[in-house]
Amino acid sequence: MYTEETKSIVERNQVLLKNQELLQTKYRETAERERLLLKSKDENKLDLKEQIRDLKVYVEAQRKLSNMGISDGKGGTVLSVEPNKQSSSNSRRRGKLGRRRN
Repeated sequence: MYTEETKSIVERNQVLLKNQELLQTKYRETAERERLLLKSKDENKLDLKEQIRDLKVYVEAQRKLSNMGISDGKGGTVLSVEPNKQSSSNSRRRGKLGRRRN
């Protein structure tokens, strides 16, 4: 009786250990997925902020042109627009700007 009980306890312990390993693996995978999603979300947020900044510059330039009576900007006048300072982390994202449709 004692040996069967011990054997049963050992088997149950092995099943529990296997389940624990599976749950730990699932946890690590979920944590990694969450980390990647947060990184992607942050990159998208930065990209959208850059697009908003670009759009604001465009709208402001159009407003200045309309105030000057120029409708399409083909009169040869160039307006200076002060760029926002960018951090070094944003410099690699500049490549996306060239691929955007206008």
